[in-house]
Amino acid sequence: MQVFILGATGSIGGALLPLLRQEYPSADITALVRKDSDAPVLAKFGVKSVKGSAEKLELVTELSSKADLIINTADADIFDAVKAILDGAKRRYEATGKKSIFINISGVAVTISTPEGVFRETSQVYDDRDSALTKGLPDSAPHRNVENLVTEADVAGYVAVYTLSPATVYGASKKSSITRQTLLAKVLLATVKQSKKVHIVGEGSNLLNFVHVDDVASGYLTVIKHAFSGNDTESGYGRYYWVGGEQVPWIKVAKAYAKEFHAKGIADSDEPVQATPAEDPMMGFFGCNVRVVPGRLQDLGWSPVGSSIFDNVENDIRMALEAQ
Repeated sequence: MQVFILGATGSIGGALLPLLRQEYPSADITALVRKDSDAPVLAKFGVKSVKGSAEKLELVTELSSKADLIINTADADIFDAVKAILDGAKRRYEATGKKSIFINISGVAVTISTPEGVFRETSQVYDDRDSALTKGLPDSAPHRNVENLVTEADVAGYVAVYTLSPATVYGASKKSSITRQTLLAKVLLATVKQSKKVHIVGEGSNLLNFVHVDDVASGYLTVIKHAFSGNDTESGYGRYYWVGGEQVPWIKVAKAYAKEFHAKGIADSDEPVQATPAEDPMMGFFGCNVRVVPGRLQDLGWSPVGSSIFDNVENDIRMALEAQ
């Protein structure tokens, strides 16, 4: 089996590689890397490196055209690169009649609404087993242009596309030697360095969903195995998967981060303070209710088993500081 992966040295890709190699020991895996120093890291997993980036569209198309399985763990918003991947898959299908499998990343930001900072029982709960809910998300939502692009390609029939949409990812992989800072700790650190505060909107009781990086990786592998099983009769948004874990009020997470940032002398308070999205743009997400149910993954036997977000705050901040 030929595999092409984008984001192999990132937090999710790095967590996925050992699982992928264990499940498919004879697979020929190729990764696109920006730095020469990434090659020996990936070689430990028997992964071949090709120097380049997602902006090198013809290279992305060429590598995709040779792959049975294409995986994007790099970025949910690289529209041009995803289109290049689809062009490669289409080229392969037209030349051989073989349909590639493409696993593409998205994210729960696609569900955001008005950031009020208040939990509401009436806020929408998105269970991916209800394809109409996913299909009905507004085209103006984050990541939506890419989601629509890949879904249309799946329906067209020349590639089988599965969209994995993780909740807010935290933690360092316990199963891989590749560990990277998570976006959550990175953006909070950037905000705190600028404002000296961790922020909430309003009372901060809004619910957000969080998932350990190893659970995201196992979710990827679960979907990959399902895609190759021959048992999947879905298409389009029927191949859309939330990857969710803990449902936690934002204020609890903000308090945990504020306490740790203050202990490290980065924040001037060990309690979060109120801010509007105009004052801190990230509150446009962290002030919303984001409620997702990974029903399709659960039906395939997957469940999140990673340690709690609160057990990972200190180490996640440490990794974010080291990555600067």
